Amino acid sequence: MSPVFRLAALGAVLASMLLAGPIGPGFDLLHTPDGTVNLDLGPLGTVAFKSNRIPGLSNIDTIVQRKDPGDFGPSGTDTARITIELVQLSLVSVSPVSLPGVGFFDVFVRLDPSQPSVGEMLVRHEDPNGGTFDSFFDVFTEITFGPQSFFRHDTQASQGSQWSHTAPPIYPVHRSYPSGGFYPVGVLVHTGPHPVTVPAESPEPGAIILMGSGALFLLGAKLYRG
Repeated sequence: MSPVFRLAALGAVLASMLLAGPIGPGFDLLHTPDGTVNLDLGPLGTVAFKSNRIPGLSNIDTIVQRKDPGDFGPSGTDTARITIELVQLSLVSVSPVSLPGVGFFDVFVRLDPSQPSVGEMLVRHEDPNGGTFDSFFDVFTEITFGPQSFFRHDTQASQGSQWSHTAPPIYPVHRSYPSGGFYPVGVLVHTGPHPVTVPAESPEPGAIILMGSGALFLLGAKLYRG
C-alpha cells in the first residue's frame, strides 16, 4: 500500500537539490481510525480497537518524536537518518469484551512505561517541498482489561510514506509539539510480521491517519500481572 510517485525530470531534480530545506527535531501527531488495529488476544478472541483521544489533543492518539535534525541540499545530503521514539499511544476496544466468569470490560492499549519504544526513520528529500520516508519501531505496550495487564513487544515498519514541509489543511498543529518543518501526508501504514490490508479512508477532521496492522503488539506476552 505504499504510495506511487512519478519520476521527476532532470530539471526538477536539480531544482529540488537547490531548494531543499532542512527539517528540525519535532513531533508527528497521528490518529487511528476505528477498527484498523485488530489484536488476537487469545481467550478474548480478536479485538478491534479505536482511538482513545489523548486529553487536550483533538482526536490524536499517537505521538512520535523525531529526535534528530535532517540537513538537505547543497550543504547536506538528499537523505537523513533520524532517531525516533513512540512517546504516546492510547487505544481502546471498539466495544467492551467479555472476560469469562468476570464480566464485560473495555480493553486499553498504552505504551509500556518501563521500556522505550524507539526506532529510526530514513527521510528522503525528493522535491522542493518534501519526499518520502521509511520507519521502524520496537514497540513495547501494555494491554489492560479489567484487573489484568499484559506487556508485549513487536517490531513495526513502514515504507514509502509521504511527507511535506507544508502542513496539510487537516493537520493538528499544536504549540507543545512543534513539527520541525516535517509533516506526514496521507495514510501511514505500519505492518509487522503478519500484515493485513487496511482501507485508505479519508482523514477525520484535525488529524492525519495512523493505520496499524493486525500484527501490532502480537509477538507475545513477556509478563503477566493479575
